Amino acid sequence: MARFDGSIPPGGEGKITLTVNTKGYKGKTTFVADVHTNDPKNRFTMVAIGATVRKK
Repeated sequence: MARFDGSIPPGGEGKITLTVNTKGYKGKTTFVADVHTNDPKNRFTMVAIGATVRKK
């Protein structure tokens, strides 16, 4: 699930919050999210989150 600031002024900053369900994963894992923008020079970018998932 992702939450983000809906409108960010030019040159401003925003916040993206990603929630990852790790059920079914074990060990080193990487999750990737695509971020789409209206910036003509950077239409999209990817954010990668790396983690080691351990059993409780």
